Amino acid sequence: MAQVGALTGAIPLALLVRRVDELCAAGCNIVVVSIAPTGTDESRHPLVQSVTLVGQVLSDLGQVAKARRAYLCLSFDEISGYSTTRVLPKSCVILGPSGAVCAHRILSTNTEFGGERLKKDFIDTEYGRIAIAAHCDLLEVDATYDHLGVWLVLAPVQYSRSDPEESNLYEEHLRNSLSSQGFFVVEANSGGSTTVYNPGGTILTSLNDKNFITTIPAATVHKSHYLSGFRLPKITNSQEPHSVKVAAIQVSSDLANTPKNIEKIVPLCEEAAANGAKFIVLPECALTGYLSQDLKINWHLPGRSLHSKFTGLNPEPHALRVSSPEVKSFGPLAKRIGRNYYNTICLVSPHTGGVVATYRKMNPWPHPEVSWATAGLAPVCYQTEYGKVGLAVCFDIHSVLPLYKTEGIWTLLYSIAWVDGEPLARWFHNLLPERLRTYDFNVVGANWAVDHYQPWFGYGSSTIFRSHGEVVSTASNSYGSEIVYATLPSQPQGRTTNNSRPSPKFSTATRNKQKKM
Repeated sequence: MAQVGALTGAIPLALLVRRVDELCAAGCNIVVVSIAPTGTDESRHPLVQSVTLVGQVLSDLGQVAKARRAYLCLSFDEISGYSTTRVLPKSCVILGPSGAVCAHRILSTNTEFGGERLKKDFIDTEYGRIAIAAHCDLLEVDATYDHLGVWLVLAPVQYSRSDPEESNLYEEHLRNSLSSQGFFVVEANSGGSTTVYNPGGTILTSLNDKNFITTIPAATVHKSHYLSGFRLPKITNSQEPHSVKVAAIQVSSDLANTPKNIEKIVPLCEEAAANGAKFIVLPECALTGYLSQDLKINWHLPGRSLHSKFTGLNPEPHALRVSSPEVKSFGPLAKRIGRNYYNTICLVSPHTGGVVATYRKMNPWPHPEVSWATAGLAPVCYQTEYGKVGLAVCFDIHSVLPLYKTEGIWTLLYSIAWVDGEPLARWFHNLLPERLRTYDFNVVGANWAVDHYQPWFGYGSSTIFRSHGEVVSTASNSYGSEIVYATLPSQPQGRTTNNSRPSPKFSTATRNKQKKM
């Protein structure tokens, strides 16, 4: 069991360290701190009064964490910056038993820093994996944390309960967001209240008290060693598969016609599976469509900019949730939040028949996706019996390769809807192999197709690469549907270093310098 404490409300800075130490002395292994401004001026927030003072507070709290062998989660809502600890506005940190910052999350809605919004936002502890949700990020908690094997999410938040209607709406939205998740949440509100949610979103305990202590069951099995509560069967050396067949499905999609697209895609998946493919990769936005085949119609959210060459189409009636029946319909096939929209791909397991990994495109292509897409936060990996796989979408290829290299992945499952200014063979057969030359993992690239000739380049040429950019197989047609197969050697056991964990994200400034070819 883990004893969790929360310190909330308007607390003078001079008392903060002592109050945290008192909670730890009372037996708390984990403490969440979310304190309110001491006056009406936001600049008087206790942790904003002085950058130097902030550094001293962090140092003192670090000493408490070290002396008490505790984990302290602290919210910095309005700090202008502290160079030593690299604390940025609207962010949270966890101080570990070493006394140092061991996890750090920046609020996902904060764009002041060029979109560099996420550092390492979780830590493995003796109780289970702990993650952070900063302020209203909590309303967008999704399956990603569950797939990362998170046991507990610490959420220092700042919101007022003065409006009962708004407060009820927030709580309903939060319960819905957590309803399908498998982790505990401690929401510590600077207004002076703390609520603990069970896995599934039901309330374990809630109290309007500035000093809050409760007990949470530790992870019965350390979830960081596997994902989504599903443990892979142990494979002995004699059972270890030495190779695996993969497939990249090249198929056209009609924008906003999901039923027709699924009707076309399912038989292709069945055919690939019947031919022995264990991994099947679809093109980018294969279910909903990425752009119309003539590149004239694009998704467009009201209030977002839209390039003059496009006619806009609101995605709201057509966007699919990860938990939607359309996505879940691929579960049986495998076995035989807010108003943000993400360019998302899912990995469906043949063992569970369900989604085991969800990846949101980190680098939306600015030209068409500025009108609707929100950037995802981090790479996503999943350990399979053949090796660790990573997920990526199209324009991500310009920045995610180094991130996945550090993860020690075996194969990158890569969904694509490419648009180019020249024949595509040069990119897939020359430029991309050269880019992959220094990376020791395979890439299964499934690109979109069109039904008939279109006066632009980019469709076709789906390609599967072995490590270091070796082309194994590629599509022979650019029109209609085609399945590209390859047999890849599996990953030797013991080579991977980590299960799923996010990596630092490239900044928007860096991304915008990169040009889609």
